[in-house]
Amino acid sequence: MWCPHLIILQPTPYCNINCQYCYLHNRHDRRVMSNEVVDAICEKIFAKVSSDAAPTIVWHAGEPTVVPMEWYRRSYKRLKAAAPRYATFRIQSNGLAISDEWINFLRETGTRIGLSIDGPQRFHDARRRTRSDVGTWTLVMKSLRRLQGCGIHPNVISVLHPDCLSAADEFYAFYRDNNITDISFSIDETQGANLSSSFDGQDHKRAITAFLVELLERAFADKYPLRIRDIERISNILTGNARLENEQLDA
Repeated sequence: MWCPHLIILQPTPYCNINCQYCYLHNRHDRRVMSNEVVDAICEKIFAKVSSDAAPTIVWHAGEPTVVPMEWYRRSYKRLKAAAPRYATFRIQSNGLAISDEWINFLRETGTRIGLSIDGPQRFHDARRRTRSDVGTWTLVMKSLRRLQGCGIHPNVISVLHPDCLSAADEFYAFYRDNNITDISFSIDETQGANLSSSFDGQDHKRAITAFLVELLERAFADKYPLRIRDIERISNILTGNARLENEQLDA
């Protein structure tokens, strides 16, 4: 029997924004996962997963919240009944369409949510923009505050640009001042529709390491409970407890 840690499900390839570094070729495609595919996941994948497994089932890519809530309620009921007992559900969102209905769904089902926020506004808005070329930071921050006000505390994924690496103090202040305690980082990779990376042509390992260390030092000095998942992954690898995960998908 299989014992996966992570199962990624794409409800739709469509996304309602236009990030500069998006790797999806078909993010204009509004098709939604069919009921037949949901049934196939239950019958051909979940049926082979050990009953003792505890996978995280993540709705991810393009923007999951653009799919009608009725679809999620129906699909969740079907998947929950077929999934292993200890499976958990998560969703990764750009945060623009978090309605009261979504908040109720997250509470009712115990689904956890991650938001994609590329740090302070000047960094986020430079590359995460609407289809009409407007920054999205203000909208996602409103959703973050609404979720927090309802007792839901999302983890945050931030995609870094080389310009971010000299602004660790600014990033730390952003996370601290907005009560964000669970974060992970990625870089804009050359992948799919994204034909180049801002990290191409130069070795940024030292700068990335210094960035992460400064975040930890600032948090330690303030006694702020900042969790950086990337550092946890490195620790797990060094101690022989590595898991196959992708920071973009660890919602």
